[in-house]
Amino acid sequence: MKIRESKRNSSRLKKWLNPLIVLGILAFFFVFWAAGLGDVVSEPHALVALVDGRGWQGFLLFAALFVLGGALGIPPAIFVVAAGLLWSFPAALHISFLGGLAAASLGFFLSRHVARDFFAAHIPKRISRFGNSPQSSGIKPVVLLRLLFYLFPPVNWMLGLSRIRFCTYLMGSMLGALPGTIAYVFIGDGGIPWLLSQSPLAIAGVAAGGIFMILAWRTGRNIVISRRKPADLEHGQGPKGPQCSAGDQVFSEKCHPVSLSMFGRSARLFIRLAGRTFCPPKPYPRPPSLKRMVVMFLFLPAFALLQIVHWAALLLDEVLFPDYHHVSPKAPVFVVGIPRSGTTFLHRVLARDREQFTTFTLWELLLAPAICERLLILGMSKIDRFLGQPGGRIISWICRRLASSLDDVHPLSLQDAEEDFLLLSPILCCFLLIVPFPFAPEIQKLAFFDDQLQQSERRRVMAFYYTMVQRHLYVFGEQKIFLSKNVSFTPMLESLLAAFPQARLVACARSPVEAVPSQISAMEEGWRLFANPFDTEIFRDRWLDLMEYYYSHLAHVLSSKNEQGYLLFDMHELQEGIKSCVQSIYERLQIPLSYTYASILDQEAEAAASYRSRHRYDLGYYGLTAETVHRRYGQGYRDLKMLAEKTMNYM
Repeated sequence: MKIRESKRNSSRLKKWLNPLIVLGILAFFFVFWAAGLGDVVSEPHALVALVDGRGWQGFLLFAALFVLGGALGIPPAIFVVAAGLLWSFPAALHISFLGGLAAASLGFFLSRHVARDFFAAHIPKRISRFGNSPQSSGIKPVVLLRLLFYLFPPVNWMLGLSRIRFCTYLMGSMLGALPGTIAYVFIGDGGIPWLLSQSPLAIAGVAAGGIFMILAWRTGRNIVISRRKPADLEHGQGPKGPQCSAGDQVFSEKCHPVSLSMFGRSARLFIRLAGRTFCPPKPYPRPPSLKRMVVMFLFLPAFALLQIVHWAALLLDEVLFPDYHHVSPKAPVFVVGIPRSGTTFLHRVLARDREQFTTFTLWELLLAPAICERLLILGMSKIDRFLGQPGGRIISWICRRLASSLDDVHPLSLQDAEEDFLLLSPILCCFLLIVPFPFAPEIQKLAFFDDQLQQSERRRVMAFYYTMVQRHLYVFGEQKIFLSKNVSFTPMLESLLAAFPQARLVACARSPVEAVPSQISAMEEGWRLFANPFDTEIFRDRWLDLMEYYYSHLAHVLSSKNEQGYLLFDMHELQEGIKSCVQSIYERLQIPLSYTYASILDQEAEAAASYRSRHRYDLGYYGLTAETVHRRYGQGYRDLKMLAEKTMNYM
């Protein structure tokens, strides 16, 4: 009887406890606003004025407002900035870190054990979807959410309603909230005082910059929404929330977006590469030349900062645009082949058919691999065009000045279609990094990707690239055919075809007597820029080995593929008959050739007939002869020519 009575009393207590706590929360807000403390929610200076000069009583008041307000809905960033204004940086950092964790823990406890329905109704949908994620019970999602949203109260409530354990929640919050706490304390300790000490014109400039960024974001978002409407109408509205596309199933049974572990792996690799820069392994010269050390001291921080920004944006995509995982590239077209064999020319001619194809441009690859970065730049570009393109003209002038030395080898423009191997820079798997890091075996192995990398590493790289293609199609229209040109994908062909089973290949070849010296010459400018040693073993021989693998591997992969699944052209065919080559591509791929693009093709054919390359190179300059080149590469080139004849017989 006593046991039953105690259980009955316990159930009565629980029945009344939740309503009483909810009433207490409402009473707290009523007293808070009635006491005139409402300005604290939006103005750190109001909190500073309230606390400053009250000694320990002011500190207790600050702590109570921080913990209770941060748990019940007031953004903790306000209290952290105010702490930076009130106390020294070390003291403010400790107070803010402990107070933020206390507020997050209280919010977690209240949402899990007290008023589940109340807090669940006040969680934004964009955040609540993480509570139902299959990965939401681990520490990584907590760290990611803290890095992106800091100690935003709805995140605390959502995690309290999830399956995550409190110790995991607390540890993830400690790790993820520390960078944000340091940043916000720094804003209060130095940022706001510095800004207020500036002239009114400077303050107005900062405010105008913030307004411009907000307008650019909203404009870019509207552009993407308008582009995605045709795809939504064609394919129908899919279910909400992150899901796996068909391509994601190639890599794993579950959907694995860009993760913190991948970022950590890339950061560790970057540290190793940077260390080898100043202490290269034997037999490379040690120490490096003074010029190389100066160049790398400038390059390494700039490159690291750029990749950190890209990683933050990529992680932010997982929260703001998880629906990009729905996108599935359908029968993409990859232009691959031997370096210096006309792949760039063919790619840019095909890319001019914007009704059928979408492809990466240089500005995306360098500045905006993430969706949120693209939105900002698209919005800024539209605003700039509305103002008469002053920014566009300045940027174009700067780019022309910087890239003028490459005009004879590989003309560059931010608006041009370009090789998308730069997309692999955040994970340090872009082979172009061999130029700043010539002593890195991790980069050198990328030139022999299918044979020298482990299967797990190949799948990781291809999974990352697949998500980057999904992001591009999400912004520019998944109803279009994705077009990629990348000679660096030639050693990755087997892995690429495994990741994109429906891919169609267009390959280009060239006589090794012309392609080999042209490739070595093309790399000289970058090699010289980074003051790399021009020893035969370090410079020339590695490109000779690379070209040999390109010829043999391309022939091997194409010979194992059905003749109807690819097209192969010699560079001279492209120069002499680009129109007929493109027409054969359209016929093989069963793509309709529009009247508009047909006229563009006529213009390209006329320009190609009169084009003469200004790139000059000589076999003898690199200690080579036509005989030695034919002996080493002749069989691979003959195999490619036979494959070209076979595939053309199916036209």
